[in-house]
Amino acid sequence: MVDVQAILFDLDGTLVDSASCVEAVWESWATRHGVDKDKLLAEVHGCRALEVIPKFKPELNVLDENDKLLKQEIEHASEVTLIPGADSLLHSLENLPWGIVTMSSRELALAKLEASGLPMPKVLITADDITHGKPNPESYLLGAEKLKVEPSQCLVFEDAISGIKSANSAGMQVIQIVFSGHSDIQTDILDHIEDMTSVSVTATNNNLTICV
Repeated sequence: MVDVQAILFDLDGTLVDSASCVEAVWESWATRHGVDKDKLLAEVHGCRALEVIPKFKPELNVLDENDKLLKQEIEHASEVTLIPGADSLLHSLENLPWGIVTMSSRELALAKLEASGLPMPKVLITADDITHGKPNPESYLLGAEKLKVEPSQCLVFEDAISGIKSANSAGMQVIQIVFSGHSDIQTDILDHIEDMTSVSVTATNNNLTICV
């Protein structure tokens, strides 16, 4: 049980399972450019394409490649599935302070949310809104700012190591989702859970009590 004033969620691997379509797009890119698939996939989860591409193919036009990857991912957005319990949890948060912080572009994030049927957050931080992606804390700090709460009063649900590092660096508490199996269980977290089915939120005055 933890008491905070707001909740921030990652999207991919936390609220929706997009692993198969994301990996298919990146594996195709790796094949085209002669990149080691395993090394590439170890880097892409939870990170911006704008920062992944130059690590592996710095000679390419990063913006052009990013646009191509974005177009392919949007074409696959309808294939995402819900992490168990995510839909009911988010609907239970109506009129409470919560948001989503994702390294997808805004266009792609909205496509995934629409395809999954999840409620649209009032605060949505995407790769388009920041200069530095996860594990830099900028995205989560911006989420707290938009929710008008102190970072220390935010609880984050994350699955990826980069996202956990980002939230911790922002001074936030983290619960790790291990549904997609992308990351080993981390030590710098409050707890870890398989999915969202066990999560409940109770609002009292300005505080949210979260039980898992």
